[in-house]
Amino acid sequence: MKTKDCSPEEMNAHVAYFKDLIPNSLDFLDRENVPLGAFELMTAKKSLLVAASERKMEGQAARPAIDIPPGVSVFICETPVGNGPELHAHMRTRETFMCLSGRYEIRYGRDGEHVLELGPMDTVSVPNGVMRSFKNIADSTSYLLVLIHETGDEKALSDVYMKPELAKRIADEYGVEAVRGLERLGNNFTADEEEASLEHAK
Repeated sequence: MKTKDCSPEEMNAHVAYFKDLIPNSLDFLDRENVPLGAFELMTAKKSLLVAASERKMEGQAARPAIDIPPGVSVFICETPVGNGPELHAHMRTRETFMCLSGRYEIRYGRDGEHVLELGPMDTVSVPNGVMRSFKNIADSTSYLLVLIHETGDEKALSDVYMKPELAKRIADEYGVEAVRGLERLGNNFTADEEEASLEHAK
């Protein structure tokens, strides 16, 4: 089978240099005016979208550095000491964590009652529907590779479920509009609940 050539100019469209990656928080702030503190409860201090399908990302906050076929989204999370998102679940997608540097505490279970630790190059793939969080427990800034695997044709970044109590906490600190902005960006505050979370946030 014949191979094809790729010029340096063409290859540049498929390269993401770490120093040039833009944190997702800038997209969140620009598009929905979500306060940075509220956003950081959802994800790492710096969540960098390395590669994903631009087509699948249409209308969402994140813009991938590299456009790849649908199926997986690739992130690098940069976390200061003690940083990480609140408990959340992905119902239709699977999330895999690989510690690149430092140490991470992975909590899982409905209330985060179970704990495991990842050191460099350790990996865990959390099944869909399981509540999970990660936190940097090293003594310096650490890096975590995060893969979001689609299990259907759903948009990978519109499958984040958190508990209603977090919506109330965000509304109390940042206002109900911050909760609405996060919901427009694909975050749901209905984990283990039947009703929408904004009633709890009022």
